[in-house]
Amino acid sequence: MSKNGNIQGITFSLLYLLCFTQAQATTYLDTEVQQDWLGRGIQSTSGLTKQTCVTGDWVERGNTSIAIKYQGSKTAMQSLNEMSGSVKGSVNLGLFAGSVSVSMHTRLEENENTASVVYRISYEGSDLSLENRTYTTLGNSMIGQSASAIQEVCGDEFIDHMQLGSELYLVAQMVFASKEEYEEYVTKVKVRVLFWTSTTTIKDEFYQYAQNGIYSLKVLSTSPLPAPISAIIGASGRKYCTTAAIADCVTAANDIIAYLFDDTGYQSYLRDNENLGITQYHSSVYESSGHYQYPAVQLVSVVGILALQTQLMDALSDNLFKQNIAEAYSANLGPDRSSYLTLLAQIDSNIALLEGALDACRANPTVASCQGIVDTAIAQLVTIDIGNG
Repeated sequence: MSKNGNIQGITFSLLYLLCFTQAQATTYLDTEVQQDWLGRGIQSTSGLTKQTCVTGDWVERGNTSIAIKYQGSKTAMQSLNEMSGSVKGSVNLGLFAGSVSVSMHTRLEENENTASVVYRISYEGSDLSLENRTYTTLGNSMIGQSASAIQEVCGDEFIDHMQLGSELYLVAQMVFASKEEYEEYVTKVKVRVLFWTSTTTIKDEFYQYAQNGIYSLKVLSTSPLPAPISAIIGASGRKYCTTAAIADCVTAANDIIAYLFDDTGYQSYLRDNENLGITQYHSSVYESSGHYQYPAVQLVSVVGILALQTQLMDALSDNLFKQNIAEAYSANLGPDRSSYLTLLAQIDSNIALLEGALDACRANPTVASCQGIVDTAIAQLVTIDIGNG
């Protein structure tokens, strides 16, 4: 499996959504959205937010649900699709957005250097909708303007619904420095269990074929980690062990699981809306939602600029893949630690360059302005030789 394949899948899915689903309401994933985005305009072909042209009452409905699921080995794309749920077949991350979500889900995937086992706890809290809507002062001033002028200021859709909740992933991985070691491990170790109870005897074949790998335990969440989890695993939400010293990670994993499944632990934590974030938001077309003063618009084409997004996201995928390996081995106190720390610093610098370019292109989403941004970022990347065997 190509380590870039999952990001190309995300880019393709975004293109599919942008080209074929504008007539309907759209669902977006964005971990940085705020509640006061309700009423904000959206340019549906790109997912770019515009100004707030409608307002109204925030109505909260308090239905809640929690689902605990063994996710198994997924690519980043599969994980994002599964998280989005209501998105039909694909997830809309928005043009030059979604790097935070992609980064999180890349960290839990199985790839050609990493065996991965994931437990996902998905909590849906209250949902917020914008009702009894009226135009804002700005919105009123746009009535009678041309369709293109309205789209430039207000977009062709507006955010009318948000879902409060949290997605938490408990991830156990065996990370290998080379594809050959990974392939030997998955071939020889027939039952690849990566969570064990304190009374379980870990099989000899695991120690034999995982001896050069690093065991990684992570807790990834769309919301801040609860203090009890941070106390167990550390503020970073990550813990690494060599196979010879794996007992420390096994103990930490069992302590985290006990907290997650205790009704007075994590489930109690989730009942407080202050501990939740926005997991999804939805937009609707103005005209089909009763705002007839805004006529249907000629949708803006973004096909040309998607090639630039693909360049950035493919490079980001490659560096996130390598970052996962470098983080695991730089945490090891072995003789190669210093070289992995050097590689990790270079990878982190590459990721910062790419995320900066994504932000810059999102602020200036035209081919003319973005082409130079992409070319400069790609040219400045340091070539990283890690994880290739």
